[in-house]
Amino acid sequence: MQDEHTSIGAAGSSPRPDIELNGLDIESHHCIVEHVSGKVYLTPHDGTTSVNTDLVTSKIKLTHGDIVQFGSSTVFRFNHPQEAAEMKERDETRARGRLLELSPVSPRDMLEEQRLAIERHYEEKLESMRREMESRNQHEKERLMQELEKLKISSSVEIPSVQVGDEGAPLG
Repeated sequence: MQDEHTSIGAAGSSPRPDIELNGLDIESHHCIVEHVSGKVYLTPHDGTTSVNTDLVTSKIKLTHGDIVQFGSSTVFRFNHPQEAAEMKERDETRARGRLLELSPVSPRDMLEEQRLAIERHYEEKLESMRREMESRNQHEKERLMQELEKLKISSSVEIPSVQVGDEGAPLG
């Protein structure tokens, strides 16, 4: 199979995407899916995209069975024919007759997982910013303390006294 890329976006967009989606929060240039040397990658552009409830902010490799959510309500299960065939072959050699158990995932559960993932992401970001600010404040405090010490030292140097006469002119 040759390498290719597929654009995904809102129905009726211009330029027209290769795959048109209808749904909440689907952007005109939502994302790109690339097929490169047998691997499939998703790169988000203007729209919110999650894979297995994790928000995608940069290029990510998709694997067979991934749950991909575009916007806030459009959900697909990614099926990679080559990986599916390999998995099927492995499964058949392991245990014949055993059923694959799948637990259903409701859109509400997916949204809750996504909300929690976003919340964790922003909590980590806030904690990082807080530590950075504390570090900057500590460095500034140390710098000001050093400056204050220098001022104390320079103010403790004796300045020769100058005697002033009755008319305000220095004496001799």
